Amino acid sequence: MTKKRMLETVIVLLCIIVALIAVFIQLKYDVNVVQYVRYSFPFSSEEKQYIKEKKILIYGGDNHAPPFSFVNKETGEYEGLVVDYMDSISIQCGVRIEKKSYSWGQTILSLKNDNIDMVDMFPTKSRAESFSFTQPIYKLTGEIVVREGTDLDIHNLKGKRIGVIRDDFAEEYFRSSYSKETGYRVELRYVNNVNEGLDKILSGDIDALAGDAAVIEYLENKRGDETKFRELGIEIYRKDVAFAVNKDNQVLLGILNKAILQLKRKNVIEQVQRKWFGSDTLIFKNSKMYNYGLLLLIILIATGIIVILWSSLLCQRIEEKTKELRKNQNDLKTIINSLKLYIMVIDGSEVILDCNSCVAEELGLPSKQILKRSLREFPLFYHLYRICDSKSTEVHEVSYSGNYYDLRSTNLVSDVPRKLFIVEDVTHKAVIQRKMRQYSKMVAVGHLSAGLAHEIRNPLGLIRNYLYVLRGYVTDDVSEHAVRVSNESVSRINNLVANLLNFSRKNMDRSEAIDLKRFLENIIELEQKELLKDMIDVRVEDNYGGMIWTNSESLKVIFLNILENSIAAFNEVNNSKNMIRFNLQRKGEKVEIKVQDNGCGMNEKTLESMFDPFFTTKETGVGLGMYMVQTEVERLGGEITVESHECEGTMIRIVLPSEEELSR
Repeated sequence: MTKKRMLETVIVLLCIIVALIAVFIQLKYDVNVVQYVRYSFPFSSEEKQYIKEKKILIYGGDNHAPPFSFVNKETGEYEGLVVDYMDSISIQCGVRIEKKSYSWGQTILSLKNDNIDMVDMFPTKSRAESFSFTQPIYKLTGEIVVREGTDLDIHNLKGKRIGVIRDDFAEEYFRSSYSKETGYRVELRYVNNVNEGLDKILSGDIDALAGDAAVIEYLENKRGDETKFRELGIEIYRKDVAFAVNKDNQVLLGILNKAILQLKRKNVIEQVQRKWFGSDTLIFKNSKMYNYGLLLLIILIATGIIVILWSSLLCQRIEEKTKELRKNQNDLKTIINSLKLYIMVIDGSEVILDCNSCVAEELGLPSKQILKRSLREFPLFYHLYRICDSKSTEVHEVSYSGNYYDLRSTNLVSDVPRKLFIVEDVTHKAVIQRKMRQYSKMVAVGHLSAGLAHEIRNPLGLIRNYLYVLRGYVTDDVSEHAVRVSNESVSRINNLVANLLNFSRKNMDRSEAIDLKRFLENIIELEQKELLKDMIDVRVEDNYGGMIWTNSESLKVIFLNILENSIAAFNEVNNSKNMIRFNLQRKGEKVEIKVQDNGCGMNEKTLESMFDPFFTTKETGVGLGMYMVQTEVERLGGEITVESHECEGTMIRIVLPSEEELSR
């Protein structure tokens, strides 16, 4: 894994941890992270000075909202859950808090008039105009109770008498949900407290009572009237309860928030809750549950970190292995592309799935334009594939369009039928092998020709001598004709023997500097009689202008045979002007000699066989001329190519090493 990726992973993990911690803090303490940090600081100097100067803080609460705040009729003391909670805040802040009880309406009025410093209430938008609220201290839900045995439910309260405490949140709920605008009005009847409301339900003065569920449940249990009342089973509100202070008393707000957070951390509110409600009713957050949740969260985070690190390690290993496989794949592809073989993967429908660069070069197309195409679109490979597919083994030296190929086909292991098809162009190898076989034959023929020529020349000399003697005894035309024909036959046999000796002779490798233009002019001079006879215009165009270092005897064999063949090519044409052109020019570090005529030309079959020994189209030819030309050119380190078309002429191109190249 790269450092950048590791850093990104760490940042993501930190963000997840911070987000989870923020969610945990919000759920457990009902404050966000910023508030949690701010309320965790000790009292500021301003807050300490406020406590010191104030000396006594006054809490005002409802005098009849048990078990939260009420006056005990037996002792006359102001008691309740919130009263005990205020004692804990007093200890936490280090300041005395005096508790005063009022009716609910008097409590709000006393806070507005600064007669008291704080009171617990539901935060609402309208109340927020006059008061500032601390973080939540507990949560209350509202419910509606009716007398047992009535058929009232939440859907048929229209027009019924509902008892509510003035300025209580239940009143606000009914005024917004059961108003004239909604078309579903109820008649609100004010009661001083929940206990009075329960009495009025039993007396029939009201049909239902709406208020805090915890207070109603507590009083029902206390009175022993649980069976006389029935809840409608709907929460009309679920609201947080906080301490309210006057808007201009922000210092006290900060003091209370810091004290409340510390009490939440110490689980003091849970102890107060158990005193008044037992363990069944939860109006405060259950710290144990959140502690277990925090532990579970830590375990989950740790597990997540381990999983992520392990996953990162696995990803790193996979990435390394992937790079290694990719490298091996690239190396293998490079090796396959470097092979002088045509390699393809063919599916069962004869579609090309993959190929190497040799196939693309042969077809003259990019690989992307070959893949997914049918093999039928490429005749060469389709023809070879069909041949290979019909055989069970490798196929060697299949001929197609004048070339030779070795074929191999292998089934690949796959869910779908696929074959690896390999084609090797062995034309060059086949030609070399044929030449080697031909060379071996010609060496044997050479030795035989040399011996045969010597053996023929001796009796041939005797025949020529006796023919000369017989000529003196000829007395009639028949005898003279017989002697003349015999003498011509001897001359023909003698020429044949001379050609055989030239074919079998051991050439000297002695080289010399030759002016190629002058050398060719001398060769032309030797054939001047035949050239004049057929009115052939021969010219040498010298664009080379230099000497060539080579074997003169070999050059003589080459150009005499070429010139004789060119002259013979005019026997079968009737041109207005017969021409033979020798063109000399530089070709890099070599010399290029072109011999071009406008004679009868050659067909494709003749062109293909013209360098084969003993192949001839002449009636009196031996068929060794062009074979000797090719042999001598190759012996000099050159190349020869021929282009010819019937009735258009022939162009022979010979490339030989120059003087500069040989002198290196």
